[in-house]
Amino acid sequence: MNNKFQIDISVVIPCYNEEQSLRELYERLRTVLEPITAQFELLFVDDGSTDRSMDILKELHAQDRRVKVIHFRKNFGKAQALSHGFLNCRGEKVVTIDADLQDFPEEIPKTVNLTHL
Repeated sequence: MNNKFQIDISVVIPCYNEEQSLRELYERLRTVLEPITAQFELLFVDDGSTDRSMDILKELHAQDRRVKVIHFRKNFGKAQALSHGFLNCRGEKVVTIDADLQDFPEEIPKTVNLTHL
């Protein structure tokens, strides 16, 4: 690992009203990343959700400190959420993924060539 970075990979995840998929997404990301590196962070950017998304994200953070959460009080849009995620992540490599499971977490290792960390 490069000494400049404490985190090998940051996964930036913009989310808006995704209470149905957040737990599954977390489990799939953890399952994919843990065998490759313990030095990762999952940075969820809640874009003003009005459902239980923030409650779930708080629970995930309480059980796993690699889960980081940024919360917007109102909806600003995906571009703004990504921008804040990029400004606040600490990984040497950064990946974005949608919270609705439309993207497959299992593709991350191929995307960033994590087999060589």
